[in-house]
Amino acid sequence: MNHSYQPDSSRERSALCNVTANVNALKSWETYQNLSRYKRSVKELDRFLAMAGRSSGCRLRLKNLVYPDLTPVKSTDLRHAFEHPEKSPFYAYFEELADRAAAASPEIIGISLMFLSQALSAFSLIGCLRRRTITSKILLGGGLLTSWMNDSNRQPPFQDMVDACLPHRGDQALLDYLGVKQTVACGLPDYSDFNKDLYLSPARLFPYSTSLGCYWNKCRFCPEAAEKKSFQPLSSEQLTADLQNLREKERTGVIHFLDNAIPPKHLNRIIDNPPKAWWYGYVRFEPALESKDYCQALYESGCRMLQLGLESGDQQVLNEMRKGTRLSAVRRILDNLHQSGIAAYVYVLFGTPYETAETARHTFEFIQRMSERIDWMNPSIFNLPLLSSEINDYETNLFYPGDLSLYADFRHPHGWGRREVRRFVQNEFLQDPVIKSIYQRTPPSFTSEPCCLFPACPKPARLIFIRPARFRVRNPAQTGSSILFLQQIPACV
Repeated sequence: MNHSYQPDSSRERSALCNVTANVNALKSWETYQNLSRYKRSVKELDRFLAMAGRSSGCRLRLKNLVYPDLTPVKSTDLRHAFEHPEKSPFYAYFEELADRAAAASPEIIGISLMFLSQALSAFSLIGCLRRRTITSKILLGGGLLTSWMNDSNRQPPFQDMVDACLPHRGDQALLDYLGVKQTVACGLPDYSDFNKDLYLSPARLFPYSTSLGCYWNKCRFCPEAAEKKSFQPLSSEQLTADLQNLREKERTGVIHFLDNAIPPKHLNRIIDNPPKAWWYGYVRFEPALESKDYCQALYESGCRMLQLGLESGDQQVLNEMRKGTRLSAVRRILDNLHQSGIAAYVYVLFGTPYETAETARHTFEFIQRMSERIDWMNPSIFNLPLLSSEINDYETNLFYPGDLSLYADFRHPHGWGRREVRRFVQNEFLQDPVIKSIYQRTPPSFTSEPCCLFPACPKPARLIFIRPARFRVRNPAQTGSSILFLQQIPACV
């Protein structure tokens, strides 16, 4: 990253002077007792990063990287990043990685691409590696690549930039690529060699999945359903063994269950085999949660926050969406979670084809009534997946112009278009004092991830916070190959 910073205002000078103080603040528990202090540190770090990205012509923030003239949904722009890696604000960092890769001489270099904000940086890194004339094979995988490759009529043209694209589950796809006849069960990763001091947090979250895909998989227009992803749960035996391992390794940790929705049988297993660590994750509004005793059992197992997709406060809209959710149950569940000490992070979705201005206001009223039971909230506007089986029912145009776009804009059947929806959300929904107070509690940039660190989720004596690896070298005995993993390239390194 170019370290020639030229502040253009007093705010930028303050941000430059306070970089170290703000980094240390985000690593201190005291900051998380004061949301205003946290927001100030995040905003100043964003200003600092904006200065750092200026020489590269990009808008750099803690949560993403945006080029005014490049977009990650255009393969030509990804190729531009590949051919001109020196234009990346992370070029010096990628050069160092390329030097290390050349010195290690692994047979395979694997890059996991998960989010759009990572795509341009990932291809800049690939360009750096190719410039070194490294003989290693470069493999590209990850969730974003999988979404791109799920459309058989529109395959990403990356063949000359990487040696192979491995969609779906990366561990199994890698073994299949190597010709190793072995089935891999998703389970407990090994993060023991991670440097916990590199992260902007006073604690570390331990990411873990009990399943892949979604067990419900019925919601209309859900990307999981549109891409026809299969549901693959861990066996009860594997989950029990992993929970035992977590008890031994992360006695005072915080576990983030990454499932699209933790299956009910796995919630039961967690209750029966508590990891002796605090945890949070996504769940559906399942009937079991209507029991106060069940919610209390979840709390006693270590649950401190649940993320729940309400989407709409109108029953007819929920029925049309095939959510399988009853608003009467939602009320009881939010009451039970509140009384049990479990924080609720609720997701609301506006602008689906089944919604009207009137039913959107039903959601408005529902959130108002339940406001004392909702700790955090994420309102969003609906995007129509291009792979949806119902996309031909609507007049559409690309939401993002580009051959790799995953979503489309559409003519709403009730005239409740995106412009009207956005106006309603910004000028009515979020301006209501009660709803605004919930929304303003949401931490900036990182949204849900730091929520368990704030007072709504009282902290334990010590927490563990771990992120996916940036640079790792392994020698898997089962393959006999040396493999360099560069996992989940961050938008901001």
